[in-house]
Amino acid sequence: MININLRAIATTLVMASAMLVLVGCNNDSTSAPMPPPDMGGGDGDDTVSFRTLVRDAYAQEPHAAPLTINGKDIEFDVMTTAEFDDLVASGTIHGQG
Repeated sequence: MININLRAIATTLVMASAMLVLVGCNNDSTSAPMPPPDMGGGDGDDTVSFRTLVRDAYAQEPHAAPLTINGKDIEFDVMTTAEFDDLVASGTIHGQG
């Protein structure tokens, strides 16, 4: 009769699975690094004022495509939320209300 040790089999299976996972994490220095993903949007040289970006977003029609910000440098030129009081006070977005 063959004596099967289930604990030994389970341990062996866990260790074999761990080895397979770790092989996938191999840092092979001979392979080329993956390039960063293409996020679309421009060449990265565009600078956009945050103030202008918010006002342009509010000025859009309700079902217009979202503004593209990928590849743009946003200049955070708003120092206080009071700069948008007129947008909040109106309570409406262009084309609604």
